[in-house]
Amino acid sequence: KASKSELTQTAEELSSKIASVQASGRNLFLNSLFKQDISKTGIWTTSTYTAPIDSESKYLGHKALKIIGLNPSGRDGGNPKVTYPALGQFGKVIPGSTTNQDVTISFYAKANKNGIMLRSRLGNIGYKTGNVTLSTEIKRYVVHIPKGWTNESKQTTNEWLFNFNQEGTVWIWMPKFEISDVDTSYSEAPEDIEGQISTVESTFKQRANSLDAGVSRLTEGLRTKVDISALNVTAENIRQSVKSLETDTQNKLNQKLSQAEF
Repeated sequence: KASKSELTQTAEELSSKIASVQASGRNLFLNSLFKQDISKTGIWTTSTYTAPIDSESKYLGHKALKIIGLNPSGRDGGNPKVTYPALGQFGKVIPGSTTNQDVTISFYAKANKNGIMLRSRLGNIGYKTGNVTLSTEIKRYVVHIPKGWTNESKQTTNEWLFNFNQEGTVWIWMPKFEISDVDTSYSEAPEDIEGQISTVESTFKQRANSLDAGVSRLTEGLRTKVDISALNVTAENIRQSVKSLETDTQNKLNQKLSQAEF
């Protein structure tokens, strides 16, 4: 079990992470280490794709988003896609939130075969130059979506939309969505880190309350033992007093009898 000092240290470490996140570039993807259920990411797909979390294929100790894609030709009305909304800071998908903004998306990925092209765009704008060709080796990829592209619509959203040019399976680790023209090293969203701090604080409070309750029970138990001990002393004093009285009475009676005349 973690001690109070260990819990405090963990909370402090998580707090420092928030500061480093703000310094290195804010990640707007929530649950980007896929620690929680897929619903926490807000990811959804058209029928061409399924996108579960893969707990077995870890990279740097982190789980992957595993996208299994069918042949996209002629499917989903010609618009097969995976949608990963960047809900950090915004809290929801907002049309126009990334219009005339530089956006950078970075991630680690590999495919089950060489040559699968992953094509990226944002909501309400078309595919253009945001294409990367994947291999069977894990590599880091960066997609820049500049102002000239996001400004093609007044309703450009804070959503990463992507698809593949062919059937295949792709694993993605540590994705990051930044409102910036420069990619920075991976960091979790501040909301995710703050959530971890809240969990630590909650755990600490529960354990502190449990400790307080334990101390109270121990104190009550000791008090009860003291009370019983005091009662035992009092009872013994009474017994000694009665015995002394009986002895004194018997002595006085014997004295009277010896003085009596018959």
